[in-house]
Amino acid sequence: MKSIIFRGEESGHVVLFLTAGGNRVSAAKASAVAGQPLGKAEADLIRAETGFAIGGGAPGGHLTPVPA
Repeated sequence: MKSIIFRGEESGHVVLFLTAGGNRVSAAKASAVAGQPLGKAEADLIRAETGFAIGGGAPGGHLTPVPA
């Protein structure tokens, strides 16, 4: 399993998607599921909201509740 984090363009907060390791997440489909446009989450936002650096994130145990 891998976690993919986007930035909600309307909320300004991270949105987490979980997928099997070999699968890719479609940004367009993810935006539809999230109910808002999604963009690239910058490293500082990811660390601030999850407590993890890019590449070291866990699917749970974040500093703040993260929509998934």
